[in-house]
Formats: sequence, C-alpha cells, structure tokens
Amino acid sequence: QVTKIKSANPDAVMLLPQTIPMGEVFVTQVFESGLKAQGLGNEVFGLEGGIKGYAEQAEGFYSPSAVFAKENSPEFAQLKAQTQCELGVYCATTYDGIFLLGEILEKCGDKDTTCVRDALYATQGWQGKLSGETSIDENGDVAGVFQVNQVKSGKLVKVA
Repeated sequence: QVTKIKSANPDAVMLLPQTIPMGEVFVTQVFESGLKAQGLGNEVFGLEGGIKGYAEQAEGFYSPSAVFAKENSPEFAQLKAQTQCELGVYCATTYDGIFLLGEILEKCGDKDTTCVRDALYATQGWQGKLSGETSIDENGDVAGVFQVNQVKSGKLVKVA
C-alpha cells in the first residue's frame, strides 16, 4: 500500500492507527519508503506513549490531541504513576467513566439497558475528577476539546 501511495505522489498522507504499536508500524513503513508527503495522524499520534516509539520517523507530522481539565494535576500524575498509563486523555476518561457508569448503574440497575442508554445520552455537564466536564449527545458521542500538534525534534509541539 505504501508503494502505491508513494507512486501517486500525494501532497499529504493520513495515517489512522487504532493503537500505538500500529502507529509505529505505519510511520516506520512510510519513513522507510522515502515518501516525502506531509504526514497527518489521528489522536493516537498525539499520545504521550506513542511519540516515544517513532518521534524521529514522524518528524513534521501533524495530529490532534485532546485537552482535558486535569492533564497537569497531581491527581493525574498519580494515576499515571500507579497505572503506568501513557495514553493521556484515555487514562483520565476511563478513570472517570467508571464513576459515571457506576452512578448510572446505581440509578438503573444492571438489567435495564434502555435506562442505562437513556441515562448516558442524557448526561450533560457531568463533572469527572480528572477529565473535567462530560456531556453526551443524542448519538452517544462525547464532545471534547482538541489542539493541533506537530512533531518537532522528537516532541509534540502545540501549533493550534
């Protein structure tokens, strides 16, 4: 696939890995092919644990990363240290999501899936300990705040 992409001489190539190891595979293949297109990646590229494995090959890549309330807090630092989680917002939202789901299960019980779904969809302004405010829309999607980063000298640098 990389050979076909390279022969098309694109201005940009977007890589959409779903895991950090796959991100490393994709970036390495593009880098080794000599493809000179602008690199774009999904939020996996913006994860702290991801860039460590392929910063040199991803130089110049752009990617979004989620911004969350307690990213630089002692509480989040403690969670990262205890769990060795390097997945940024995913660590915080997973932690908080357990408490949100716990509240909903207390209200609905564990057998009324319609109640659970409706309660999730009705979540507006729920305050998590680490990720901040959570609201869920009628499609079950969670809104978020993102920034755009670029890989520069092995680090993710905010550009927008």
